[in-house]
Amino acid sequence: MGMRIALQMGISYPEKVLSLFLVSPIPAEEPAEVIAGREEIFKFWCQGWSNPARPDTEALKDAVSGATQLGFNSLSEPLIKAIQKVAITKGFRNYGSARLEETHVATVGIFTEQMDYSTEKLRRIPGPVKLIYCGGDIAYTIHQTEDLLRRLIGAGIEAELEAVENAPHFGTVIINPLLHDFLMKQTTSDPPVPLEEVTSPFERILIAAGWSPDESSSEEEDLFSDLESLVLPEK
Repeated sequence: MGMRIALQMGISYPEKVLSLFLVSPIPAEEPAEVIAGREEIFKFWCQGWSNPARPDTEALKDAVSGATQLGFNSLSEPLIKAIQKVAITKGFRNYGSARLEETHVATVGIFTEQMDYSTEKLRRIPGPVKLIYCGGDIAYTIHQTEDLLRRLIGAGIEAELEAVENAPHFGTVIINPLLHDFLMKQTTSDPPVPLEEVTSPFERILIAAGWSPDESSSEEEDLFSDLESLVLPEK
């Protein structure tokens, strides 16, 4: 979804964009099998909230498992597990039984709308574009990313493609060095030196979710350990 938003920013508001770094590009038309998978995840989500007073936690687990498989495959690095835990918590709080229609729009509907990757639209992008294909992506193929690359080049855009072996669809958690190199390539002067140690604004939240900055893996934790406390009413 983020890739679509960024690309549309380059097309609709080129004056606000200098370059684009697009991870896991989504094809102009969502493949039918991917739409079916998204619909199945949503079906389990709705089933889980069919009785808001007593949510079906097993159905909700099935929905979450499908979503995490799409995003991260079966990877279980500490950082990925912490991100999943934070996302699950926010998902249950923000997309419960009262917001199923919005949930469908955000997780299915937006992807079924065909994107306009025409030469006329793409040539509005004002700067270079780097596409990152994540080799472990179970939903999209590199051929679809190569198609977008050809369209960009055909529109006169300076574009390149790099594939990251075994990276999941949400490859943004592991491609920081590539982003750094791309940004440095676009910089015409030396970047300022930070005045103090730079830390992620999300570090505190991720640590609270079980991540350790030294990436050491703690004891195995059930991803759904807090699920019932999030969705079931207090006794």
